[in-house]
Amino acid sequence: MEPLKVIAISHVIAGVISLITGPMAMTTKKGGQAHRKAGKVYFYAMTYVFITAVVLSSFKFIPFLFMISFLSYYGCFSGVRILKLKKLHKDQKPKTYDWFAGAFTMLAGLSFGGYGIYLLTTGQEAVLGWLSVFFGVFTINAGVGGLKLFIKRPTNAFYWYIYHIDGMMGSYIAAATAFAVTMGRMTEFNHWILWVGPAMLGVPLISYWKRLYRKKFAIA
Repeated sequence: MEPLKVIAISHVIAGVISLITGPMAMTTKKGGQAHRKAGKVYFYAMTYVFITAVVLSSFKFIPFLFMISFLSYYGCFSGVRILKLKKLHKDQKPKTYDWFAGAFTMLAGLSFGGYGIYLLTTGQEAVLGWLSVFFGVFTINAGVGGLKLFIKRPTNAFYWYIYHIDGMMGSYIAAATAFAVTMGRMTEFNHWILWVGPAMLGVPLISYWKRLYRKKFAIA
């Protein structure tokens, strides 16, 4: 079997694992053993998905897969790292790779946006151009959001909890979107709902959980 085919199959398997363990982590008690175990499996599965996505998209030139892999993985990476840096407001220092991940994600977003502008201004592939600009904006925002935590230290003691929810849920939405769109292309069901459906379901959940825990922390 060809190496790229093996990578593609393992990429799909890891993607399915992440899609299963994500909801398990979301719906179990936060901080509990089940939540931690499901979250750990999700993180490692997403790490493998990211690495294989970069390899596959580079060799086969799949811009959509390349761009969404950066957006989805940084949310997962920073969402996990924030649990280690939750004492940041008490002078706990971020690691070099925390700075690198945020900066690299921001630069990746700038390259996506620049590529999209190039396509649009030269009259080439308008759909891919707008898609690149879209991913560029959100990827830049993700990278800058992570770096801001290190530059301007948060004053809210529970900021890390909210950031964790944002990062992990955002990661899952992006991963689910990638899966839905890919399946749509394979089955020739290229409907717009595949692009926005995961966000339509996930964003209200993020808002609900953030409101819930803000109230909980305020009472505590």
